Amino acid sequence: MELTFEFPPRLLLYTNMERESPRQLIIRVNGWDEISPVNVDSCGTYFRLVKAVKKGIPMTRVVVQVTVEKDGKKVVTVRSSIDVRNMLPHQLCIYTTEAMTEVMIVEPSQTKSIPLPFVHSRFLVCPLNCKVQEKAEVIWSNVRAVGKKYCSVEKLRTSDKMRNYWLCTSVRREHYPDHETIPGHTVFVAAPLNIQNLLPIDVEIHILGQAFPISAGRTLMITTVDITKPFAVGVATERMKTIQECIVSKSHIGEGQLVSLRLD
Repeated sequence: MELTFEFPPRLLLYTNMERESPRQLIIRVNGWDEISPVNVDSCGTYFRLVKAVKKGIPMTRVVVQVTVEKDGKKVVTVRSSIDVRNMLPHQLCIYTTEAMTEVMIVEPSQTKSIPLPFVHSRFLVCPLNCKVQEKAEVIWSNVRAVGKKYCSVEKLRTSDKMRNYWLCTSVRREHYPDHETIPGHTVFVAAPLNIQNLLPIDVEIHILGQAFPISAGRTLMITTVDITKPFAVGVATERMKTIQECIVSKSHIGEGQLVSLRLD
C-alpha cells in the first residue's frame, strides 16, 4: 500500500535560534507498539525493534528505508525483516507450517516481505499452476551468522508420476544489527537450472529426453531436471545438432566450468 504525505514547509532563511528540528516519523503497525522516531531528512536504512500488543508474541524487527527518486521525491519504505525473492517461472505461494495458513503469493521475479505477524513462523513454499502436489519447507532460524547462507535442492511430486518439480532454496542472513533470535533474512527460491542462449539464432536444448526451445538472446528456467545427478545436454538448430552430448554434473556447475560443443 502506498500513502502520500507532506511535512510542513521549512524556512529558507533562519538564524541559529530558529533552527528547526529534524523531520521524523513515528510508525505504528496494527497490533504492535510504536517504534522510536526515524529521521527522514537523510537517506538510509533504519532498524527498530517492536513489541506486540498481545502477550506471548516474540519481539520482532521493522526495517525503515529512506530513499530519494530522480524527481526529488523522498520515499519511505516500511517492511518486515524477512524478504522472499521468487526466481521461478511460476507464481509462488507461501504458507506457515503451524496452521497451513496462506501468507502471500509472490509473482515471478518479485520480492515481497513476510507480513509482520508471521515473521517468526516456519514456512512452506509451493509453485502455483504447475500441478505440484507437495510443498518445500524453508527454515530461516538455522542461519544465524551474518552473511551466511543455507542452500538446498528440493523435489516436489506432481500429478504427472513420470516428472517431478525441482527447485532450489537459499536462506541468507543479512547484515542487520546482531540479534540471533530475531529474523533478518532473505529467502531465494529459484529454478535449479537456467540456460541462456547467447547465439543469434533459436536453439533447442535436449536433456534426459526432454526438449527445451530457447529463442535467441533468451534465458530459460528449467524445473524438471534433477541437477543432483549428472545429465547429458545436447543442442540442435534448424540445420545442425551436437555430435556428442556434454555431460554436466553438480560439481562442474558450482565451479563454472567452460565446455565446448561441436555441432554438425
